[in-house]
Amino acid sequence: RLALLRGLNALGTKNLRVAEESLEEAVRLDPNNAQAYLYRARMHLMSGEERRSDAARADLDKAISLDGSLVSAHEMLVDWHLNQNPPNISDAIGALKSLINLKPENVSYKLRLANLFLVRENFNELQDLLENAIKSNPKLPIWYRLRAQMYLKQEKERDALVDLNRVYKMSPSAEALAPLAQLLVKQKAYAQVLELYQNCPDSDEIAESGPLLAMQAAALTGVGQEQEAG
Repeated sequence: RLALLRGLNALGTKNLRVAEESLEEAVRLDPNNAQAYLYRARMHLMSGEERRSDAARADLDKAISLDGSLVSAHEMLVDWHLNQNPPNISDAIGALKSLINLKPENVSYKLRLANLFLVRENFNELQDLLENAIKSNPKLPIWYRLRAQMYLKQEKERDALVDLNRVYKMSPSAEALAPLAQLLVKQKAYAQVLELYQNCPDSDEIAESGPLLAMQAAALTGVGQEQEAG
């Protein structure tokens, strides 16, 4: 116990030499202590040495095998997978699913999992996750934004437009305006784009955003061309 505490204190002060000695002792004295493996994994990762990466992974696996409810170990394992080159996205997804089983109400875990599903284009699992998340918390705009991104990848622009409009109505901002305006410009709904720009409360942010100004210019050009044609 004292060796583990010394190791923790040394990690806190970034004295990795003392941390390593103390945590090695903690593992030797109590090889069934999941915390000892967890903090030794953290020590390996804090070193920044590539050669210690596999040792960190082994310690995380050991910690989880000894105590499957150790949330910090699962979190570190997710990060370990994503920090590989290339990232181990499939394994990170599995680790995140384990985390969500432990903490089913944790929104940040679900957001990370949804983004990984989106990267891998696991649309069926993403759809299920988003539908359940929306049912649990229908007032959180990020779920609709992610679903819109999924629809766009599936070339379902009409469905994406519904969700992007919903996001903007829930949280009218330059950030919410950008993807909505981009899709509307693509659909040549120029007048609607200009109306959104006119009523957006983030006019200062729009004025400082090159992409948003470019879409506004495209909408103005489009309206002009429609008027000339008419």
